[in-house]
Amino acid sequence: GFLSILKKVLPKVMAHMK
Repeated sequence: GFLSILKKVLPKVMAHMK
């Protein structure tokens, strides 16, 4: 579902935020 996609993308987003 959407949450599984979110959990997959979130680490990448956090990496870009750094």
